[in-house]
Amino acid sequence: MGIFGYSKPDVNKLKEKGNIRGLIKALKFQKDPYIRWKAAEALGELKVMKAVPYLIEALKDDEPRVRKSSAKALGLIKSPRAVDSLLPLLKDGMWQVRSEVAEALGRIGDKKAVPWLIEALKDKNKFVQGKVAEALGRIGDIDAVDFLIKALKDKHPDVKWKIAESLSKMGKSAILKYREILKKEESPDVKWGLIRAIGEMRDKESYGIVVKFLDDKDETVREQAAEAIGKMKDKRAVEKLIELLKDSEWSVRKAAVEALGRIGEKSAIQPISEALEKETSEDVKVSMRRIIDILKKQ
Repeated sequence: MGIFGYSKPDVNKLKEKGNIRGLIKALKFQKDPYIRWKAAEALGELKVMKAVPYLIEALKDDEPRVRKSSAKALGLIKSPRAVDSLLPLLKDGMWQVRSEVAEALGRIGDKKAVPWLIEALKDKNKFVQGKVAEALGRIGDIDAVDFLIKALKDKHPDVKWKIAESLSKMGKSAILKYREILKKEESPDVKWGLIRAIGEMRDKESYGIVVKFLDDKDETVREQAAEAIGKMKDKRAVEKLIELLKDSEWSVRKAAVEALGRIGEKSAIQPISEALEKETSEDVKVSMRRIIDILKKQ
């Protein structure tokens, strides 16, 4: 029998045929949550705008997988109509649902979600925290910056990367704030995150501030400062980066040589070659040889 009878709807066939009416019917198939889950998934992949009210209703489903796939579908469709219904699910009992809801809100990009997402940065699950940070970066609301910076201090390393990435998407108006904070900030995590954001923005005007962190006592900050300056391609840093080829931490030495490669200063060939003879890290040696070859060809 068909989808209106007793047999299960074949969601794959309905999707292949573009049978939107059939997929919407399958989304209501109460006898099997798997069918509802796959129907929501298909409607999202097909970006069916007319399915939005039905997907919003499916956010109330007892089955977490259905709520999750419905949230994902609404995010792919990017319907602003769904925002008010998605927001409460940032407190869903299943972290997988909360994570998908955060991503959906980021895709939709409605600033109405920002206060809810800021609160969700406190979520106990690191995967949710990461998705929330990504969503805030996608929306790009400057009001979220202070909260993202604060979150750098107490999050899992994977989440800190997501936060730094989001900070780099906040636009030029955020850079002045980053510079002012860096002038007085003591937390290595905050310094690392803001320097990374500035580097991703390729903001050469921040060179004077970032270069000072090549002498920071924390190796992760020195490493990030070297990487950021490399992305700025500022030749004023060449001498200082050459000094870092003798740093006690291999990760800093590697970042320094990679930065010299990005800057493209041929005068660095000789000091890199000399440092190569004394280098103990095989990983750094590989980078040094590669950068020497690159510089010689320029």
